[in-house]
Amino acid sequence: MKKREGHLHSKQQRKLKLLRRLFKQLDESIVVVEGKRDVAALREAKVAEARIVQAVGSAERVANLVAEIAAQTGCSRVVLLTDFDVEGKRRNAELSEALLAEGISANAVLRREFKRLFRVNRVEQLGFALERLLEESSE
Repeated sequence: MKKREGHLHSKQQRKLKLLRRLFKQLDESIVVVEGKRDVAALREAKVAEARIVQAVGSAERVANLVAEIAAQTGCSRVVLLTDFDVEGKRRNAELSEALLAEGISANAVLRREFKRLFRVNRVEQLGFALERLLEESSE
């Protein structure tokens, strides 16, 4: 049993380490989300330093806005945190293509890690998932 407990503790520590790394990268990125609730969820999760952009309008309009922010701030990292459902995946593909047309590549790895760690389908569920993860790690 002790070996199992040690394994769980180690797994939780790895999750927390990954969580810190993810949030550090978000803080250093322009983060594109779909809706107001997604923006609120990131702010609530203390992703305050991130440049959060709500993806309203055409993918080209959003890509232009991201390019302007990147030019103004010198921030070249972009993370697309659209929802992980069918519509979110479609929007993610549209935005990725529009960003590439602007010469900007979005960090797809961070998006996948985010989904794997939090096990949510919608970004707005982040608050609940973050609380759950922190509770698991404190046990």
